[in-house]
Amino acid sequence: CRECCEVMMLSAVLGVLVLGTVCLSKSLPHVEVFHQDGAVHFRMQHAPGVKVVHFNYQKTHDSKHTLPVVAKAQKDEDGFWRLRDDKLSLQPGDSVQYSATTYGSQGKVHSPVQHWIYAPTPTLGPRRTRGAVVYRDEFNSYDTNHWDTEVSMYGGMNWEFQVYTPEKYNVYSKNGNLMLKPTFT
Repeated sequence: CRECCEVMMLSAVLGVLVLGTVCLSKSLPHVEVFHQDGAVHFRMQHAPGVKVVHFNYQKTHDSKHTLPVVAKAQKDEDGFWRLRDDKLSLQPGDSVQYSATTYGSQGKVHSPVQHWIYAPTPTLGPRRTRGAVVYRDEFNSYDTNHWDTEVSMYGGMNWEFQVYTPEKYNVYSKNGNLMLKPTFT
């Protein structure tokens, strides 16, 4: 492949010599990793010539590695290769090391290894009322034990003549409402 470097690999696998070409490419689309509905999701935009996509991943936490997983992704109608793993159990702070391998017209192409850290968004608990009703009056009756009538001749500094009197026909309750009736002089 022209964007990737060819490396001749010579390795012994179960006593058999394998000779092959591996392409490392940064030209593959970005792999998006996210956690939703109790599962880890891997997503990559389709690239021209790609026939198959495998996501390679493993959880790492406190320098302990779990066994790597290689799983084949499915291509959706929206042009993305997707993989959902609902068996991978994550705790906040866990790291997932991942890469993608594509097979197609350019041969076998590997994306660089990347890391994703699981950091769930904190949720708010139920709303709580912090205040409480200290006093409530439905005004079914006017209770003089809870209310005082102001008696004064203070005009409120607006040069009006006002007199506040304690007469019962000026302050009373009616149909659950407090009635304030002015008396004209």
